[in-house]
Amino acid sequence: MKFSCIYCGQESFAELYEFIEEVLKIAKEFFLPPHPLQTRLCGLYLLYGLYYKQPTIEDGEYLVKIRLNFKEWQDSYSLMKFVCEEQHYDALFIFNKLLAENAFHFCAMPREYGLEKSMRKYLERNDTADENLSHKSELLTLEESGILNSLDEISKKYYELKCKLNNESKENKPHQLLDYASPMIADDIRKKLASAMDDSSDQKDEEQDTKISIGAHRKKLKEKACFGAGPSRST
Repeated sequence: MKFSCIYCGQESFAELYEFIEEVLKIAKEFFLPPHPLQTRLCGLYLLYGLYYKQPTIEDGEYLVKIRLNFKEWQDSYSLMKFVCEEQHYDALFIFNKLLAENAFHFCAMPREYGLEKSMRKYLERNDTADENLSHKSELLTLEESGILNSLDEISKKYYELKCKLNNESKENKPHQLLDYASPMIADDIRKKLASAMDDSSDQKDEEQDTKISIGAHRKKLKEKACFGAGPSRST
């Protein structure tokens, strides 16, 4: 078999790097729910093969990693616990080998995003559900993952500890040198994202109104050009 030839034909290293990221992302989708057990294990084998066949290696380590966010890691860990109980040791070995050799890149989002020109195309594409970068989806993702709730609990406990350290103050507040982080940081994040979502929605409405007005103006010009010109008169 010539499985390694899957990476042939790329004209530059940047194009090769991007292609490897894309194939690993597609293969990872088969490894995650809601696919059945057989499909998820096949996805794991596919990830293993694609990762170790990539021709990008430096200092003994492959450059392109398999991106996993917190929810995906939880799903992967649950699958490995089940695999261990069912004694599928080959799949367990593959996963642990990937984990031990730093094949996974633990991150917040399934794809890397940025303001650079090379990443702008991901903002313009809308072919998959996980590439929908609306502020609403980001807020829902944070809420559903429980990150904001955990952050809220930690920040409040941290604030209480700082208050206890300030024995000199009769008020229930930390010393001014320690009072630099808001205990309501999770609520602040929610408000910022909600505000950004509203601004984005208003901007889209304005752009839509502008398109409609331009379209109506063009329609009038066409009608005038087609029906407004009468027969020429000689003087």
